Amino acid sequence: MACTICDDLRRQLAEAREELQAWRAHGQSEERHAALAGRVRAWRGLFTLTPKLGHGPAIVLMALVDRGGRVVSRGTLFEATRVTPWRRQGDFNSEDSSERVICVHVSRLRGALRIEAAAGRLPEVCASRGAGIESAYGGGYVIPKGLAAELSALVEGEQ
Repeated sequence: MACTICDDLRRQLAEAREELQAWRAHGQSEERHAALAGRVRAWRGLFTLTPKLGHGPAIVLMALVDRGGRVVSRGTLFEATRVTPWRRQGDFNSEDSSERVICVHVSRLRGALRIEAAAGRLPEVCASRGAGIESAYGGGYVIPKGLAAELSALVEGEQ
């Protein structure tokens, strides 16, 4: 007799492995690096009041919005930031880095979202303490589908 919780965990693990494999394959292509650089520039364009926000938080936001409504693990977000064109030996994206760097990216991202929302540039939900990014205990982070769609529309509208 199969346990439904075990089956669900197996399914989630399989999805995470597929996603991780896709991110690694994505990082191997120079053409994809160029496309990613343009996309990150567009997402960083949301933050006119916080221009010093780095690439890492923007990439984390992109990954969360792309998976709106789904929990994205810290490991997946860490891999997303590691395979970018901005990866340099010795920086926070090196092989020795910890997934805890994602907590720093999310903290900076939440602060920037709150500043932009207070200025009326982003939806009101971004002005809350969590800035619309919910923490999933032991799992990672999630952005509700509605907010993900709003943020995506803002970025696509500015391009």
